[in-house]
Amino acid sequence: MTILVVLVVLAGLWLLPSLGVFFASMRLLEPRWPEAPLWLQVRTSFAAALLAVAMLHWGLPDGWPWSAFPALGLDDTEFSSGYSAMGFWQVRLGMRPEEVIARIGRPLQRDSPAGSPDLERWFYTRSPNSSHYRIRTVIFREGQVVERQAEYYLD
Repeated sequence: MTILVVLVVLAGLWLLPSLGVFFASMRLLEPRWPEAPLWLQVRTSFAAALLAVAMLHWGLPDGWPWSAFPALGLDDTEFSSGYSAMGFWQVRLGMRPEEVIARIGRPLQRDSPAGSPDLERWFYTRSPNSSHYRIRTVIFREGQVVERQAEYYLD
């Protein structure tokens, strides 16, 4: 049942902005472009809707629709003390561990993936109840940041 609810919410979160932009652009195009055929107005409005949703997806920290999950109460993220979203987005490739700690504090957990002893992952988030949560990880190789991960884990 929970998966069905999540799928319905996801579909709605994708459709609402798309339909909103589609109909808004149709209304805007009609009086300004009265001689254009309807199929051209529909095609242009559809392209505008796709572009709007793509901008939402790539412009938000967790992408769309995942950024809406906390507002819907579907988020179970525990952050490390000292963590801030602003500080996390300031972490850059090549930073040293001290610089990362100065920006976002100490991680909740550290580990080295099996088979990659030269890598170290710092986890700044977790889900206390093993549910949906925001993943914030910084990966180091030889004492320098090589990757910053920000995504939404859906359980």
